[in-house]
Amino acid sequence: MKMAILHTKQITFQTEDVAMKSGVSARTKSRLGTRDQVEYKEIMEILGTAGAVPALFGLWAGACLVGGLLASGGPVAMVKQLFTAVTGF
Repeated sequence: MKMAILHTKQITFQTEDVAMKSGVSARTKSRLGTRDQVEYKEIMEILGTAGAVPALFGLWAGACLVGGLLASGGPVAMVKQLFTAVTGF
């Protein structure tokens, strides 16, 4: 872990040396503006909704499976009926 940190610092120092020699300021600050924050929140809401829909589908599928198990008489009977439905025997 320490080696990776030292290696990163060496690269940073080398980059700063090159920037100082070329006369270009290499210091930048990244900060989200108000517009960026609003867009970020909107994207997170969309992703939350997009993640909720498959979860609802999964819950519905689970409920259907449980209902099928109860209606058929148990897991063994359900597999037997599935085999009969697929093969026709």
